[in-house]
Amino acid sequence: MSDSRKSTKGLSYRWGLTEVMARKNIRFALDLHRRLVANGCSVSRQTVNEWVQDGKNVRFQHIVILCKVLDCTPSDLIVEENIAG
Repeated sequence: MSDSRKSTKGLSYRWGLTEVMARKNIRFALDLHRRLVANGCSVSRQTVNEWVQDGKNVRFQHIVILCKVLDCTPSDLIVEENIAG
């Protein structure tokens, strides 16, 4: 799992898609891609691979469909972490 943390003034955010996938027993980006396509999301396998690896190029509408397909919330995907200091 790559470290895709972003930080702003005392808060850090990381992309939690791989954790959500693990909870749903989805092992591969290809499996997630198939579920997305089955739910009407026209996204390429390469894009889904980027999402799984580091959350690259994820748009709001993608987060909405990911939440629907994975039965999760945006805060499951965008995980807030406090920065000590």
